[in-house]
Amino acid sequence: MNRFRAVALAVAAITVLAFAGLPAAADTPPHDVVVMVYDTGFTPQSIAVQAGGSVTWKNRGNMVHTAQTIGGPPMHFDTGGFGPNEDRSLTFQAPGVYNYTSETDCLNGNKIPMFACTGYSIIVVAPNQPAPMLSPTVLAGPTPTATLPPTFSVALSDTGASPPSITVLVGQSVTWMNTGTKVHTATSLSGAPLAFDSGGLGPGQSARISFALPGTYSYTSEPDCHNPSNAPGFNCGPYTVVVQAAGASS
Repeated sequence: MNRFRAVALAVAAITVLAFAGLPAAADTPPHDVVVMVYDTGFTPQSIAVQAGGSVTWKNRGNMVHTAQTIGGPPMHFDTGGFGPNEDRSLTFQAPGVYNYTSETDCLNGNKIPMFACTGYSIIVVAPNQPAPMLSPTVLAGPTPTATLPPTFSVALSDTGASPPSITVLVGQSVTWMNTGTKVHTATSLSGAPLAFDSGGLGPGQSARISFALPGTYSYTSEPDCHNPSNAPGFNCGPYTVVVQAAGASS
C-alpha cells in the first residue's frame, strides 16, 4: 500500500508541476473595439482596449456627433464631427482612462435633450495586463417608473425575433440577445422616430439600445432580410418596439 501511495503522490506532484509551468489564464482586452453612436448616446458606454489598439465610432443616428475627451489626461482626443452612417477611428497608445462625450450634443453651450452626455469612458490597458471589470451600462433617458422594469429582452434566433412586438416607456431600453447560430441584427426600417442599429451580433452576443422619443419603431435583421439571398426560414417581420411617454396607458 505504501508503494502505491508513493506512486500516486509522485504522479500528483508531476501534474501540479506541469500546470505550474502554464501561464495563468487572463482575459485580455480586444485590440480593436467598435462603439455605436445614436442620437441618444454611445453604446456601449465603457470599453477596454489594448494599448496600440483602435476605437471606431459608427454614427447610426440622424444627427452629427463627435467623440471628444473631457477632463484632460491621459491625452486629448477629438474625432471631429461625423454625420449619419459615417465612421471615425482613433488609435490609443497611452494607457489610462479616457472620459469623453459628444461636443455637438453636450459641450460649448450645446445641450441636446435626448442625448445622455455623461458616463462614457475608454480604458486603455498596458501590454500583458488583464481587462478591467467594466461597470454596467447606464443608458439615456429619464428615470423609469418603479412599476416597470428598466430593460426588456428580445431573442434573435435563426427564425426571427421573439417577442415580435414589445412596449417600453421613454428612457427605457431593449436588449437583443442572439440565441441562434448565425449573425443577426436589430436594424430599424426607417428613420422615424429615430434610426437604430444593433450592429452584427454573433451567437451569444447582445446589444442594448435605449429609446428617448415616443413612437413605433419597426425593425428587422439586416443580414437576413436586406439582401437578395435572404436566410431561409427567417421571418423578416417587421418587428416593433412601441415607446410610450411616461404616464401613458398601455
